[in-house]
Amino acid sequence: MRNVLSAVTRYTDGSYSDANPGWHEEDSAWKAAHIAALLSGSEITPRTICEIGCGAGRILQCLSKVYPMATLAGYDISPQAIAMAKRHESESLKFYEMDLLSLDKLKFDIVIAADVFEHVEDYLGFLRKLIAYGTLFVFHIPLDLSAIWVMQEWRILRRRTRVGHIHHFTRATALETLRDTGYFIEKWQLTGSGFVEPRSIKNRMRHMPIEILAKVAPIWTANFFGGFSLLVLACSESANRKLR
Repeated sequence: MRNVLSAVTRYTDGSYSDANPGWHEEDSAWKAAHIAALLSGSEITPRTICEIGCGAGRILQCLSKVYPMATLAGYDISPQAIAMAKRHESESLKFYEMDLLSLDKLKFDIVIAADVFEHVEDYLGFLRKLIAYGTLFVFHIPLDLSAIWVMQEWRILRRRTRVGHIHHFTRATALETLRDTGYFIEKWQLTGSGFVEPRSIKNRMRHMPIEILAKVAPIWTANFFGGFSLLVLACSESANRKLR
């Protein structure tokens, strides 16, 4: 009989850590650079930054250098992840082994959820609760659904078994999910998440046409070939009305 783990259990009992011992630190600096560029392009200089599902903490550690005057906090339910994140702590950067959404009276200038809600069983409830904790939100969302990936279903199933994606999105469905749960989309952009890790010359040559095509027709390329993620800057509808 297949051993079934809940979406929560795998992150607390060490199962996810065993399968992903590096907690994806290899692309954290890349994500942090995209987040910093997104905020800079909107002339946003946050004083407080929170990351929910912070993993090993490398994204916040990179952002702490970009925003030296900010106070940063990372939350994760995995003891293994927080043990790794603690290496990056400083006077302005702290990590906590707890569920942010179980805490009251916390609110941050920026809340980051980078590759998070596709792991959460009740992702709609998660997003509706999260909206109370920030003024602005940065989401990075893997886009697992594309024409080729649907035809090659093993790619989607591999995401499910290896990295715990239990929900799968296209650009359009990810944006509508945020809108449906009360977020106003300020900005969005596609990121080539599938082209980050070091690759052989052969693989680079194979992916080069896709990367070139993405510059001309990014949405079509993501929808057909896959291997992309969505970076979103959002706020609550009520905050949007105040800003306007």
